[in-house]
Amino acid sequence: MNAKLPLKRFSRFIIRQRRAIAFIPVTYLFVFPVQAELMGLVPGRGADVSRFANKSVEVGVSQYSDQLLWSALRFNIKPVRHLAVYIDVAHVESFNLPLDTAKLADFQGVGIGGGIIFSVPDGFNRLNVAFKSAFHQSSSGGQLKQLGDSLSAQQEQLNLHQSQWSAGFVVSPIDPLYENGFSWFANVSYSSTQAQTVRVGIQPLQYSTRVPYRGESGMTLGVGIVQPLSGGSVFAGIDWVADNTLLSAGYRHTF
Repeated sequence: MNAKLPLKRFSRFIIRQRRAIAFIPVTYLFVFPVQAELMGLVPGRGADVSRFANKSVEVGVSQYSDQLLWSALRFNIKPVRHLAVYIDVAHVESFNLPLDTAKLADFQGVGIGGGIIFSVPDGFNRLNVAFKSAFHQSSSGGQLKQLGDSLSAQQEQLNLHQSQWSAGFVVSPIDPLYENGFSWFANVSYSSTQAQTVRVGIQPLQYSTRVPYRGESGMTLGVGIVQPLSGGSVFAGIDWVADNTLLSAGYRHTF
């Protein structure tokens, strides 16, 4: 009887762990995906904010389909044990965005933003949970392109203004998967995105055109991995957004 007791305890532990991990795919069933964190980075680490370094810097790159690419620099500060604040600066490129049936435009510009993340006490069994909220905006200059061989349309300079706020949760296991610290993280969030294109150099005509990567509001799901290194860590993640995926990877240096 005594020999069976450790086996029973181990079985109960596995059942609890499976229930906790099941939170991720079950959440996915209730997701209506739109744009992930625009001009930012994936969480890139676990949800236990108390383990964050007091100061760190991240660099990373993200790509959504073949129309949106950005590289970002993030500054992280942890003023108190369970709260972290970050600021993002990004270079944003948008390609072949349709303005109408005969016109496309490319854009390049700068984005800025930031957010907060803090630990949620008494989270799910065997999981750390944190709340995360962010706001980002960008302004990009554009160059009009033409479809076909039409010569009637003249070149026009354009501006693309984008903004987004998001709020959601990050989850991760309490203990890493391996002794070297390798682990996973997941996030589910609600996002609201707005975009407006403004023509310049002509009459003040403003218009907003729906582009494939942009959603108005809804929820999105992401998962990723993180590997600690000497002096920092590398991370990569994927977000399911509309009919495409958003890929992101980066490096974090701690002080």
